[in-house]
Amino acid sequence: AAAGASSPSVIWKTTANVNRSAPSIFAATHRSVVVYADRDTEYQLFNIDSGTAPIVNVGFPDAGNCRANSGLVLLEGQYNTSVYNSENGKQEWTTGYGSSGDFNPFVNSHVAVTTGLSQGSNKETVFNANTGAKMTIGLGNPSAMYGSDVLIYALPAIFYGYTHMTAQNVTSGEILWSKNYTDLMGPVVSISKPALFFGCEATKGDRSLNCAMNPLDGSLIWAVNITLPDDTYNCNFITLLGDDTVISQCNSNTAPYPSTYVAQDAATGKQLWTRTFNNAFTESFVNDGKEFFYQAVIETNDPSSPAFGTGNITQVDKFGATRGVWPCKDMSNSYNIAMTYGAPDGAPGLIFVGPDKFLNFFAVQF
Repeated sequence: AAAGASSPSVIWKTTANVNRSAPSIFAATHRSVVVYADRDTEYQLFNIDSGTAPIVNVGFPDAGNCRANSGLVLLEGQYNTSVYNSENGKQEWTTGYGSSGDFNPFVNSHVAVTTGLSQGSNKETVFNANTGAKMTIGLGNPSAMYGSDVLIYALPAIFYGYTHMTAQNVTSGEILWSKNYTDLMGPVVSISKPALFFGCEATKGDRSLNCAMNPLDGSLIWAVNITLPDDTYNCNFITLLGDDTVISQCNSNTAPYPSTYVAQDAATGKQLWTRTFNNAFTESFVNDGKEFFYQAVIETNDPSSPAFGTGNITQVDKFGATRGVWPCKDMSNSYNIAMTYGAPDGAPGLIFVGPDKFLNFFAVQF
């Protein structure tokens, strides 16, 4: 670990709680971590502090999607959608609106969004997240929310050849703005400045275009080409640390399969630093939303190697400096390790990792 950094340690590990051949973590939220434990039938909510027996096993036939945020867990099946309290596993409400499988559900402390196939429509429906009361008909794939009532939808280019973005006031149902983008490709992140951040263009040579937009009117705040290493393609994950640093994750298909992280100033788009991890798990990048992000890496991507599964989780601050390293001997027997972040009371920097080669999950505290 870097000088002055805390020493990371495993604070709990599950044993024989997960019964799926390839269990996966969906998300961590207030007091629990959600694990997809049994294909098509069961989700488990583990206590976030101890990792002891699940708070609840949720049998959910044909469950296709799960989201967890703001103390709520949304499970979307083919014929209905239910929202649970993440602290005690209590079902808060359920509705007969299921999933068409085309779009992703969305939940935060204000709204829950699901598709409405089982009601004879493929339109998304927006509900009050706390009561289940129907608010309005949605307008596409929910991607981000600004404040308590402005929801941003983004229909990706694979459907139409262009990306269609719409902002809706979900309280009134009013459409605030709607625009098409021929080159928009990345995810959308909303913050309170306000701004939306996304990748605008696939990599051309050693550069990729990232953008920021005002969520209230759709106007462009900045568009900046970021410099990337050779053989690095699109930046497919964009997130925010604090209110001032945008972090993009960019990947490569060339050995040693690096993931490159690029930091930009949130106000101007200026590129601040670049950092590359070799043999990185591309799906295992999480952040605490304030000052640190975490990346899981392995020594080799060759399953036949004795070193396969040996690696570490590195804690990096928003200035690109290593602050802590957690070595792990049994990260996974596949290349699909899962990782998510949780922040229970008194435990900042708590990272959930799994499955390892024994199908257990770890909680690591930095």
